[in-house]
Amino acid sequence: MDEEQRKPELWTGNSQLFQAALNQTERYWAVQQRLTNIYGNFLSHWLQRRQRAAETALDTTKKILSSNGDAAKIPTFCEEWLKGSWERVAADMRECQECMGEAAQVVQNGLVEAPQSTAKEHQKAKA
Repeated sequence: MDEEQRKPELWTGNSQLFQAALNQTERYWAVQQRLTNIYGNFLSHWLQRRQRAAETALDTTKKILSSNGDAAKIPTFCEEWLKGSWERVAADMRECQECMGEAAQVVQNGLVEAPQSTAKEHQKAKA
């Protein structure tokens, strides 16, 4: 008995189960790739905002130190820095919400599409 004859039929390339499993696996990895892209973009933007936050904190510190003890200027410098910080936090929240919504949509579509297409493939094979 050669190697090909010993394989269970359900794992050969012609079986319905094999094709369904292959299709499900391909969909799974497509969803994973899309999620990686979504979260990667969010993380990249988040890190850019954190870098900008560090830069503006340093700039504010430099302004305060170069104000030669003029206490009247310090609140203005801090106000500018704080305004930018709140804008970055708002951008973080907005982008996080968009990211989670997009990710949920990708997962939902990937999970709903897979059983429907597998059922259609099964019906075609029966006919």
